[in-house]
Amino acid sequence: MPVPGPSAPLEGRSVLGLVVDTGRGVARMRLHGRSLVAHAFDALATVPGVEARVVGGDRSPSGLAVDEPWRPRADAGLVLHDPGCPLLGAETITRCLQALREGPPATVVVGVRPVTDTIKEVVDGAVVHTIDRAALAALAAPVVIGPDLLDPLSARFPRAGDLADLAHVVQTLTTLGTVVPLEVPSSARRVSDEFDVELLECLHELRQTLRER
Repeated sequence: MPVPGPSAPLEGRSVLGLVVDTGRGVARMRLHGRSLVAHAFDALATVPGVEARVVGGDRSPSGLAVDEPWRPRADAGLVLHDPGCPLLGAETITRCLQALREGPPATVVVGVRPVTDTIKEVVDGAVVHTIDRAALAALAAPVVIGPDLLDPLSARFPRAGDLADLAHVVQTLTTLGTVVPLEVPSSARRVSDEFDVELLECLHELRQTLRER
């Protein structure tokens, strides 16, 4: 059996999995009658070796206060899950963890989706260029961080609530290590408003119906 590199979660030790619930925005919306935070937590909690906790929200045993340091609880790695991607499945999180194990030291695996919108470059109010979408990716989830990057990440984001801005966290990680994008399924797409949630719910129900046939 191959020995994991320094950036890999260590065998027999739990990886800390965090769903950051700021109490605002999409986290308060509901999908199939349940909060987006609940969907995200369930996905993390069913991944073997991951200790799932919700940052913010109630004070249940699975909760972590917004102002609480997260580093003492993270030993073998860290997985950040955004409730804005409520249907990200446990199997995709497992695949990202495996990609981290197979990567070199100081690697971060980030779930992304292809960009489908047309992106224009604008200078002084005038469109000057159409950007090649193949060179772009849309941030989804999860963000999987190995143990060798936990200390430098904690130095910049010491409190659990500091990790709520996933884009800022990923931007910082690009200065600390190598960010490896991994395309996640369309079901893991990010939602930004109630219309997106309703659309995702309809697409999910349609897929379930088609599979049954």
